[in-house]
Amino acid sequence: MIALAVGIFSLNQLKITISAKESTYAIFAATSGLERAFYEIRINNDCSNLSPGPFTETLSNNASYSVSASPCDQLSSTITSAGTYRQTSRKVEASW
Repeated sequence: MIALAVGIFSLNQLKITISAKESTYAIFAATSGLERAFYEIRINNDCSNLSPGPFTETLSNNASYSVSASPCDQLSSTITSAGTYRQTSRKVEASW
């Protein structure tokens, strides 16, 4: 019985660890997308390549991000970046 209980506990801890790792990769991908959007805005001095449709990219670790800006304006805008790794998605947003 003790071995069974320890096995079940260990399996649950493994699932939590895997979930945390996937969540971390997804949030890092979303942050990468946000940083890429800031870079594009700074280089091009506008956000037209982010609006209306999303700008997407897959990273070397198979995580991906999708970035969009709404409205696309230098004075007031909201950039949303969704990062995905395996079945986990996380979203970050920046406004000004």
